[in-house]
Amino acid sequence: MIVDASELVDDLPGHVDENFTSINKPLLNSCPPSLEPCIPPKHTKCDASISLQDDDFKAFSRSVQDEQIIRNGEERKEDLSQELKFVTPKDFDLLTVIGMGSFGKVLQVRHRHSRKILAMKVISKRLLKRKTSYVQNVQLERDILTKIRHPFVVPMYCSFQTKEKLFLIMQFCSGGELFLKLGREGVFLEKEAAFFLAEAILALEHLHGKGVLHRDLKPENILLGGDGHLMLTDFGLATKFEGEGERQSTICGTGEYMAPEMLARKGYGKAADYWSLGCVAYEMLSGYPPFHSKKGSKDLFRKIINERIKMPTATAAAHILLKGLLNRDSQKRLGTKKGTMFQVGGVAELKQIDFFRDLDWGKLELKEIEPPMYTMQDDLDLKNVHKEFLEMPLPRSVTEMGTDGYKPRRCQSDTFRGFSFVCDDFVIPDRSNEENECYWNNVESDGESLSCASHFSGGQALPSIPAAEKKKRPPRKKKKKVLEVNATEKESGDTAQIAETLAKLEISTTHEEKVVDNFAANSSNLNSSSAKQETVEPKKVTIIEPKKNSGIEQ
Repeated sequence: MIVDASELVDDLPGHVDENFTSINKPLLNSCPPSLEPCIPPKHTKCDASISLQDDDFKAFSRSVQDEQIIRNGEERKEDLSQELKFVTPKDFDLLTVIGMGSFGKVLQVRHRHSRKILAMKVISKRLLKRKTSYVQNVQLERDILTKIRHPFVVPMYCSFQTKEKLFLIMQFCSGGELFLKLGREGVFLEKEAAFFLAEAILALEHLHGKGVLHRDLKPENILLGGDGHLMLTDFGLATKFEGEGERQSTICGTGEYMAPEMLARKGYGKAADYWSLGCVAYEMLSGYPPFHSKKGSKDLFRKIINERIKMPTATAAAHILLKGLLNRDSQKRLGTKKGTMFQVGGVAELKQIDFFRDLDWGKLELKEIEPPMYTMQDDLDLKNVHKEFLEMPLPRSVTEMGTDGYKPRRCQSDTFRGFSFVCDDFVIPDRSNEENECYWNNVESDGESLSCASHFSGGQALPSIPAAEKKKRPPRKKKKKVLEVNATEKESGDTAQIAETLAKLEISTTHEEKVVDNFAANSSNLNSSSAKQETVEPKKVTIIEPKKNSGIEQ
């Protein structure tokens, strides 16, 4: 950079002394250290020129050139271990299977360097490549998780790929799915439901503020951490939006929780997430979603669009919440309704309703409020994981990658370009120069695992992706039902018949015992065939319903 000294002198106010530094000391004091040597100690002629040599600028230029060399794949003179970092399956100990989806499994793993328990989501490239939208969804999920950091959203620490698999490393939530806890409890008390719903509202508010729609909010995608707080997960169907006016048209999600405007193909926005939240709130308070059908999806969608919603037994504040979230007019739905000069709208209105009146939203976001039903969870305690997942074998291809003989290589994939990511606070083990050179210098492209190639070679068609079966709710808590029954001591067969009849009755599950004392009429009908009638005192018969199979279908 060339500076004319005459311009510096002419612009300075006041008398020009022989000592150039006495002209304006404040100006010189404000100069950075790198520019001080460029100021001449004596006043020189006005036509003098000074060439400034900025060492910082030169160093910056060299760093930019070095980064360009890395992108072009050229060799660098510096040590790769100090400049680049990578993650491989060999960095983790595989413990057990904790989940399964259409494209792979979720494993509980232990990081070998930090000894921290994490969740590893393993996705098959072979299954993703069958449809372009599958590839786009997983890339979008990865992009969203790299930018979202919130107390109530499951964080992703890193992502990487091998020849056959994609990997997402996330926080392990030992509390399990809200779906499983709801199935065990039957229903939540309103105070408990308000706590979890409030945390979900804060998570949705953050996602929508970042321009992200979840589009698959349901109890299965809401996890409970070891500290008892809620965390949203599974962004496989999430999408990005820009501005309030942008509308989405893709129909996706889980049928019972889809918004009516989505099913009617009218276009939808973030109001669809609040409809799904309303369905979750309804299920917390009643035990079942607001709409369900045994006749198939067509009948279910008809009910969502047209059928009147039956409110569960709850307080007036809970009814206001459910009616506001399950409003079929998305413009008037609670959480997205526009405010006026007399009334607030949006999420602020949702936070102010009476159902959440006892919550301090600031403390809640800082996790300063103790969760209800909280018990300390050990990361190795798997009582909140579905048993059928725990019985599944670990993926053989991933297990082989953790052996000592496996040498990780860099995967160069055009389909999944840029998938690898490492968070700044994720601990990377110190690697030797030999490991770095083996990884960066040995490049491999996408391919199939040996097991897949051997089973489906010779031009055989690959099997279709099995449709995910709907999970059945776990058996609810059963308590003894004490029933007053009129029975005769002589005719014990009538008593057995009554017991058999009562066992077939559908008795609603609650947290309280129900005593039924109006079976005298039923008893008289059953005894009408007997010629001899005797009057005896009523006898109490305790009917214990048989335990159902505790297995859960995935």
